[in-house]
Amino acid sequence: MDRLNGSPGENAARPRRGRYEEEIALLRTRYGTPLDEWITIDRRNTTTGPAGFPLSSRRTAEVVFVVPRTRSRVLFHTKRFYPAGVWRLPTGGLHRLETIEAAVRREILEETSLPLEPVRFLFHLRFRWAGLRKEFQSFGFLMTPAHGAIRSQDRREQIAGFRDLSRSQVGRMAHRLASLEGSWASWGRFRAAPHRAVLRLWPEDGGWFPDPEEGAGPTPPSSGPPSR
Repeated sequence: MDRLNGSPGENAARPRRGRYEEEIALLRTRYGTPLDEWITIDRRNTTTGPAGFPLSSRRTAEVVFVVPRTRSRVLFHTKRFYPAGVWRLPTGGLHRLETIEAAVRREILEETSLPLEPVRFLFHLRFRWAGLRKEFQSFGFLMTPAHGAIRSQDRREQIAGFRDLSRSQVGRMAHRLASLEGSWASWGRFRAAPHRAVLRLWPEDGGWFPDPEEGAGPTPPSSGPPSR
């Protein structure tokens, strides 16, 4: 079972202080104090390739995007090689020596082709895997609403479609991710955590912005690659 807590258990070592700490303090002043938690994933495998991420990757951090499309729906995507029925929030890895904010601006443009801006620093999740030294950090940001068509600029990402999900649908997808088995089990538990964090942070009135007309309208479900 995976553990998501605000403080480590009696026998768990705290994650090492990362090189991002100074920038995180600055981001707090600009975009607010995020939900800050560490997660130990007990279940792991030795799968390589996409299903093995992030254990199979040299990267140590990513940015996660909450992109409102309407007041109460946010952008999700899927990739050609994912298990059937799996959709998730867009993310992007940090390059070596790249700052978090630089990665946010670069990745959101690559993921959506829209120059969206960060509005709020939502969460900072730190991951550890039982019995391993690997650590990974996910930095979640609420972005300005996305107007217009969404398309990926990077064919290598193999994005197969976009959808706009409501709060209840996000909850069901978090459960779907956490329930994956086989070679995708560890990846699914890792990916479920940011979605659970978003559910906890979802505004009580149901909307990310006060204007009910804010946003671009729903993105039709897509099973094919986005047009370029």
